[in-house]
Amino acid sequence: MAKEIDNRLVIKGWPIVMKRIVFVGNCQALALSNAYAAWIAPRRNEVVEFIKSYQEGDEQAIQTLQNADLVVHQLWASEQTLDVARLKVSAPMIPFPLVQGAFLWPFRLGAHPLDSTIPEGHIAMFTGEFGDRYLDRAIRADEDPESVLAAYADLDVLGEVRIDRRYDMAKRQQEERDKRCDIPSWQEISSHLSSEPLFLAAVHPSLRLFSFLVTRLFHIMGASKAHIEDALRHYRTTPFSPLEVPIHPKIAQYFRMHFLENYAFNCHFGERLKWRDYCQRYLSHDWNKPLQEALARWRRLATDPDLRGLLRDLELATSRYDSAEGHFAISDVRLRLGDVGGALEALQKAVHGRPEMVGWTTRLADLLIRLGRHQEAEAISRRVVADQPAFFLGARLTLIEALARQGRNDEALREAQEALRFVPEHVHLRSRVDNLKSLQGRPEAR
Repeated sequence: MAKEIDNRLVIKGWPIVMKRIVFVGNCQALALSNAYAAWIAPRRNEVVEFIKSYQEGDEQAIQTLQNADLVVHQLWASEQTLDVARLKVSAPMIPFPLVQGAFLWPFRLGAHPLDSTIPEGHIAMFTGEFGDRYLDRAIRADEDPESVLAAYADLDVLGEVRIDRRYDMAKRQQEERDKRCDIPSWQEISSHLSSEPLFLAAVHPSLRLFSFLVTRLFHIMGASKAHIEDALRHYRTTPFSPLEVPIHPKIAQYFRMHFLENYAFNCHFGERLKWRDYCQRYLSHDWNKPLQEALARWRRLATDPDLRGLLRDLELATSRYDSAEGHFAISDVRLRLGDVGGALEALQKAVHGRPEMVGWTTRLADLLIRLGRHQEAEAISRRVVADQPAFFLGARLTLIEALARQGRNDEALREAQEALRFVPEHVHLRSRVDNLKSLQGRPEAR
C-alpha cells in the first residue's frame, strides 16, 4: 500500500518525489493511464506515459522506463513480450491485475472461413474476438445452417466445453494475480457476474469493473478518495470499445445471468443483435454488404456527387438492421442536401443507438443551434463537457455558442476562458474570448 505525504509518495517505506509515471500493459492499462493522466496527475504535478506490453520494447520505450519515477505495470497469466521485471528498472513498481472474462466465450477467437471473400476496405464482422470456432467447423463441413443453430442452442456447455473447469481455472489465475497486487478483482467479478454485465469482450471490462480497478489502483498510487471519486464521476460508460461479443444462452443460464434473456448485443455499425440473430448472420456470412458499401461511398463523398442516390441506398441498408452508424451517415448526407430537420431526426436515432459517441452528440447540439433550439443545445453540450472537460473541445465550443446565442455572454466568456486552459494556442478560441470580452455587459449582443 502507499500513502501520500505532502507531494511525496511512500511505497514500501521508500519516499520519492513523484514526477514521471509510466503505465505498462494492454488496453486496460491504457484506459487506466488515460484516467490517471486526466484527473489525478494534474493535481500532483505528474507526467504520465503508456507503453504496450505486448510489443517488443524499442530503445525509446526502454529509455522511458529507465527515466520513470514509478512504473505501474499489468500482471498477466502468461509472459508478455515486454517484461518489465527483466529490465531491472530502477524505479519502484506497482502491479495491477489483468481482469479477464474469457471463460464466458469458450469458442472465441475464430476465423470465419468465408472472410476472404470480403473486399479490401470492408470490416470482417466475424473474426478475432467475434469469431466462433464451433460455427466455423460447421461452415467448413457445409452443414445445414438451421440444424447447426438448433444443435448449438441446445449444446450441453457443461459437458461439451467443461465450462465449470474453465471458470475454476479463471478463478485460480485471477486470484493469483490479485494476491500479488492486493487488488481483489475476482471477488468483484464473482459477486456481480450474475447480476449485471461485467465484460463486453474477454478483456474489455464494463464500467463497474473499470471503476473498481480505478478505485483500488489509484488508492495504492496515493491518490485521495475525493480525487478518485471526482475522476469516476466523469465516466458514464466504459472507456473500452462498446462492441459486445454475444454470450451463448446456455452459458448465461449456467451463470444465472438472467439479465441476458432477450438481450440485444451491441455489434458492428451500431446494430443490436440477439444471440440467435447473430449466429444466423454468422452462418450465412451476412456482413451487411449493402450498408458497408453505402458507408464506403459516403466516406468518399468528394468523388460521389450523387447525394440523393447515396441517401436512398443508405436509408435502405440502414433500415435492414437499424444501424446507428448508418443513421449518422444519413444525417450527414441530409445536411449536405440542406435538410436540417431530416438530418436532426437521423442523428437523434444515431445517438440513441451509440450514446458513447461524443462527436455525434456534439454534432446533435450543433444542429439544435442551427434550428434555434439553444437551450437544448446547451443542456446536451454541457453534459459532454462535464464528463471530460480537457478532451472535448468541440462540445465546449458548442456550449459557448449556445450560451452566446441566448445573450449569456458572461457565462460564455467563462467557458471560453476555461477551454483556453487546455488549448492556450487555439486561434479561434482566443478570438472568441476577445469577442466575448467586448460584449460584456451587453446581453442583447450576439
